[in-house]
Amino acid sequence: MMSLPYMLGDSDPSDPENGWANTWAYLRELGRYVESYPPSSTIMNQQFGSGQLQLIPTIVSMDINSRRDGTWAPTTEVSLFGDQQWITDAHYMMVPKGVSPEQLYVALELIRWTLQPDQQALTYATGSLSTANKNVTPADASPEGQALLQQWGRPDFYPTAFATGTTHTPLTPENQVRAFEIWQREVGSHVGS
Repeated sequence: MMSLPYMLGDSDPSDPENGWANTWAYLRELGRYVESYPPSSTIMNQQFGSGQLQLIPTIVSMDINSRRDGTWAPTTEVSLFGDQQWITDAHYMMVPKGVSPEQLYVALELIRWTLQPDQQALTYATGSLSTANKNVTPADASPEGQALLQQWGRPDFYPTAFATGTTHTPLTPENQVRAFEIWQREVGSHVGS
């Protein structure tokens, strides 16, 4: 959903409330032709894997892991848009406000340790094709990670795909919540009407 404002030329892709007029209009129109919107990605992936849904949006790790764990057929295909807009979705580490200096030190040391190349290389064995350390590449993956990437990581597709299109950071957490609230109110609750 976060790539649509870029693809549809919205005035402010970072503001789902005031800058997504084209996106909301598109999704409302699309909703007229959709019989149901699954309430979660897990349910959507299961419905896709069982043939209840014929076409879904997805993310790279979901593509890899859904084929690997048997939720989707191993032969399931993916495709890019002509003007692919990548959202650099990731996991984040945060330290709450008000922690003591000692707790902050420990938290920052843990974060520093997890960003080390040997630790980041472990993420390839989870179906991730990127790391938080730009100096770590799939060549650094463990043998298990190398095998997973070779079998499920579409090595003839994703490296080329990542070199196309434009990348954007995701919405802030507050705006992600707001976007889903607007979607539910204006799109999801009106499916088929």
